Amino acid sequence: MGLNDSWNRLSSWHGTNCCQWSGIACDNTTGAVLAVDLPNSSGRQPLGGEIRPSLAKLKSLKYLDLSGNKFSGKIPHFFSSLENLQYLNLSFAGFSGAIPPNLGNLSSLQFLDVSSFSSNVDNLEWVSGLVSLKYLNMYSVDLSKVGEWIEPLNKLPLLSELHLEFCVLSGFIYSISSVNFTSLKVLNLRDNSFKANLPNWFVNISSLVSVDIRNGMLTGRIPLGFGELPNLQSLKLNYNFELSASCFQLFSRSWKKIQVLDLSITELHGRLPALLGNMTSLIQFDLHFNYIEGGIPSSIGKLSNLQYIDLSLNNLTGSLPDSIGQLKNLVELRLNNNLLQGSIPSSIGNLQRLTTLTLASNKLNGALPDSIGLLSELSSLDVSLNKLTGVISEAHFHSLGKLENISLSENSFILNVSSNWVPPFQFIALEMGSCHLGMSFPSWLKSQKQVHVLDFSGAGISGSIPNWFWDMTSSLAILNVSFNSLEGHIPNPFNIISYASVDLSSNQFKGPIPLPNVILLDLSNNQFSGSIPENIGQVMSVLLFLSLSGNKLTGAIPASIGEISLDVLDLSKNNLAGSIPSSIGNCSSLTVLDLQKNNLSGEIPNSIDPLTVKCSNDSNNGGDNYPDGGGKADQTDNGNGFIDKWFYMSIGVGFAAGLLLPYLVFAMKRSWGGVYFAFVDGTAYRLSSEKMKAAARRRNRGAR
Repeated sequence: MGLNDSWNRLSSWHGTNCCQWSGIACDNTTGAVLAVDLPNSSGRQPLGGEIRPSLAKLKSLKYLDLSGNKFSGKIPHFFSSLENLQYLNLSFAGFSGAIPPNLGNLSSLQFLDVSSFSSNVDNLEWVSGLVSLKYLNMYSVDLSKVGEWIEPLNKLPLLSELHLEFCVLSGFIYSISSVNFTSLKVLNLRDNSFKANLPNWFVNISSLVSVDIRNGMLTGRIPLGFGELPNLQSLKLNYNFELSASCFQLFSRSWKKIQVLDLSITELHGRLPALLGNMTSLIQFDLHFNYIEGGIPSSIGKLSNLQYIDLSLNNLTGSLPDSIGQLKNLVELRLNNNLLQGSIPSSIGNLQRLTTLTLASNKLNGALPDSIGLLSELSSLDVSLNKLTGVISEAHFHSLGKLENISLSENSFILNVSSNWVPPFQFIALEMGSCHLGMSFPSWLKSQKQVHVLDFSGAGISGSIPNWFWDMTSSLAILNVSFNSLEGHIPNPFNIISYASVDLSSNQFKGPIPLPNVILLDLSNNQFSGSIPENIGQVMSVLLFLSLSGNKLTGAIPASIGEISLDVLDLSKNNLAGSIPSSIGNCSSLTVLDLQKNNLSGEIPNSIDPLTVKCSNDSNNGGDNYPDGGGKADQTDNGNGFIDKWFYMSIGVGFAAGLLLPYLVFAMKRSWGGVYFAFVDGTAYRLSSEKMKAAARRRNRGAR
């Protein structure tokens, strides 16, 4: 075959008896070659070189697999002479260019996979000649120039699986004389650019078992007939921003065998009907990021096979039904960013397989049921941004040995644990902002060995941070202990990973300012003194957000500050003096600059946008330092400021995750990635869901 084989995969290819060669199978009676099986498995060097025309002499060949190799040029035309071929797999084999239409001569072919990132087809008429075809995969083949793609495929009555993902397909035929897809079970058209309504004949293909058309730019209504398909087990239409349906109408259908239903990030609206409880085969149910309203029907408790449910980012109201505790097979429950009220039912402790419980950003009240402490498989718990109250005791964590992500922030909890309590878990991310943790720094934190995210903001802690804590910071990606009464000096050097986010604002820290190489540093409203170090620009090279406002800093602003690609710089309310360095003009991405209430002189460089600047020296004398009397703008301290800071903190987590992931995957027994990124996602809860939806839809329309 003229193959390049640098790893000697074909070392057995010598002698005259080819039936003994690796990858070759022959008929036991006639000795005729029936199969050439040379796929490139993971971790091996791919075959390359030339496929010689002599291969066409193997007239008895039924099976040819060259997938995953590194051949060059186009698919050889002489493959079409292998008239007995039943299986042909050329997926990602290195071939490029136009797929030869004479492959349509292979009338015995049952399996064809020509998936490729560099192949194309201008006309699909040749496919209709593959009358025996059961499986067709053209993943990522460019079909953008194919005018009519449905009619040729409709001539293949035996076709069982059709995979045309990432093929740049557009449009549908809405009128077909007869639907011949009588054997079609798997239809995968995801990630195309249809920009059209789904044709009604789709729901006349009664053999369908799995349909995946996610991210297909579909518009119009979801055909209600999907719910009546007798064999349908999986339907994925998610990420179609302009595809809509009434929940009440859609889920009142029979859905006899449906197991996986993903209609997230579409335009579902209306209420969930009680008939939802009849979909008893459901395993995965994802409707997040829609416009669903009303309550969660109590009939949901009938979905005994349900393992995953995500109704987050909707407009659900009412209470969590007690029947939710009947979902004994549930593994993930996501209801965040809704308008749910009332208490969390204690029946939630019955969900013994639950690993993820996310109820953040609702209006839930009452206490956190201590039955949560029975969820021994729980790894992620997020009830932040609610109106929950009451005491959290050791009982809430009793059996939570696998807990890795805890978010209790923005509630009114009181943590009441003994002074010698040792948590039964090792957490990776802990958010307890606004929870009352006691007067002293939590000693139980000392037992934690893999902390990456820590938020103790507004927790009522006072006194000094113990020395043992500073030994833990080297693995932190987010540290937030703002709005407490903490005091003392910060270690310098401050040992924390690069690209982390550090918020120590609104405390009583003093001494010189530390210079960790982080992405966000907020030391505002403390008692730091001395000058800003001259080498700040060299040491803090990745910094985007710096606030030193409200301290006792003196001296000049160092010129090296202009070496940092800052977005936000707030040095206000200090005792800084001297000229404003012209190097600040090098901070081309600066969106907020606040120098007010200092004793600075000089002018702000013209390269700084005047709408981002506050620079008056004090509240009495004006002293506008912008040339030509440029305007001023505040950096908001309330809701918007909070969102801004969390935006930068989430960037820090993203960078840190990318840096930490390679070695943490090997260093830890359990995977931390899902939990870690769940926390990153959690920062998005601070944003308005409607703004997020609007932005997503604007991006989608812009792409058109």
